[in-house]
Amino acid sequence: ATETCPSDCVGAWAAWSTCTASCGGGGHSRTFVVSSPAANGGNSCTAAFGYEDGDVQNTACETQACPVDCDGAWGAWTSCSDTCGTGARSRTFHVTTLSSSGGVTCGAKYGVRDGATESEACHEMDCPIDCVGAWGAWGACPVSCDAGTHSRTFGVTTPASLGGASCSATYGSEDGDTDTGACQTQPCPQNCDGSWTEWAECTKVC
Repeated sequence: ATETCPSDCVGAWAAWSTCTASCGGGGHSRTFVVSSPAANGGNSCTAAFGYEDGDVQNTACETQACPVDCDGAWGAWTSCSDTCGTGARSRTFHVTTLSSSGGVTCGAKYGVRDGATESEACHEMDCPIDCVGAWGAWGACPVSCDAGTHSRTFGVTTPASLGGASCSATYGSEDGDTDTGACQTQPCPQNCDGSWTEWAECTKVC
């Protein structure tokens, strides 16, 4: 009778499956597939390859680090440089996470770099305005000598507002106040006055 020759097991690993991640470390697997089992005393796939049908291998894949985009934010505005009127304030950009592994930089993402500053005008409130005024010129003296009296008037050019100091507090006077003073205090000129006395009796009678 004719004997059938032994037939060894034939098999191979299938292709690796798709990696479970695209970066940062994932996993994939492959399966051993027997295409022709051993027969007639041929070698098994375990003997021939060290694996049997359905055996699975697992391994790491895509182990490179994932790209990390830069992250950051603007800090709080500083206090206004002036408590009233128009001042200025600024703020600074701070990076909290640096870009790495090809991630987007803060320059590309936000248009600024770490430590960048920006400023703007600020206006907390209008400033108080103090009263401004002055004494006017002295009026003409009514006499030319022997002391007369003339006056002057206090005039306000800028009234106090928004809690500013009044002219009364600053100058001790308010709009329309008058002040008097002596003028032409020198004595008037005195002309000399006199007359002839009566003639004395004649020293001889004839």
